[in-house]
Amino acid sequence: MWVIALPTETGEGLDSRIAPTLEGAKYLTVVKVRDREVTEVQSVLVEAGDHVPSLIRRLGANVVICDGLSGGSRAYLAVLGFDIVSGVGGLVRDAINAFLEGRISFMPQEFRRG
Repeated sequence: MWVIALPTETGEGLDSRIAPTLEGAKYLTVVKVRDREVTEVQSVLVEAGDHVPSLIRRLGANVVICDGLSGGSRAYLAVLGFDIVSGVGGLVRDAINAFLEGRISFMPQEFRRG
């Protein structure tokens, strides 16, 4: 099962727009996928002072799909074993569909460490 975390601008689930940066996200949208089917969608408010990569870890995600992220966040997530897909904007629904259809993929390992 994939548990995919996406930093978003709103808490509108699959209709949320992906935030320009992981660290600047107002919400995290967490999408659970089993057998290539979405089984659950949850939006979580990012509170002031939250370390977004740590919050992603606490939410049980194993994949991060985002537009931009800092070298520090990239390194933190990579060390913890997260699969990272970056450079993805638009709606959560479209990003999830692109991921499940293989149109976007994980960041190569050599680019994961800062």
